[in-house]
Formats: sequence, structure tokens, C-alpha cells
Amino acid sequence: SFAPPTEALTDVPLRVLTRRAQEDIEERYLREGLTRFRGNVSRLAEVAGLDRRSIFEKLKRYNLRREDFRRGDAPPAAE
Repeated sequence: SFAPPTEALTDVPLRVLTRRAQEDIEERYLREGLTRFRGNVSRLAEVAGLDRRSIFEKLKRYNLRREDFRRGDAPPAAE
């Protein structure tokens, strides 16, 4: 989540919380899309409104491999 349980939201600069929230949403979106489309990056890119290259860059950023989603079951999310 956006702030560790020991931190109040106001202990963290808003720009940092905003970045964390965006990253959380992006990773969840990618996981859900890869699961839904069984690792098909072209289909995910089409639905996301991004090009395949952008999707591959995001997959690398979040250490996600499309091969892990080919069977339709997502690997567990990293904590």
C-alpha cells in the first residue's frame, strides 16, 4: 500500500504517495490484464491504450514475466 502501517499519510510527501499509488495501480492492472489475456501482451496493450514496447518496459519495471501468466493463473504479488 501507499504508506507503511507505522507511517501516517502526512509523514510522507504527497508526491511520494502519488507515485506509490500509481505504481500500485499499474502493477495490479498489468497482473490482471496478463491473467485475463493469458500473457498476450498485444491484447493487453490494445486494451490499455499503450504500445507493446511500453507494456514490456512496465513488465520489466515490476519484474513480471508474461510466460508466468500463459496458463491463466497469476503468480502471487510481491509484498
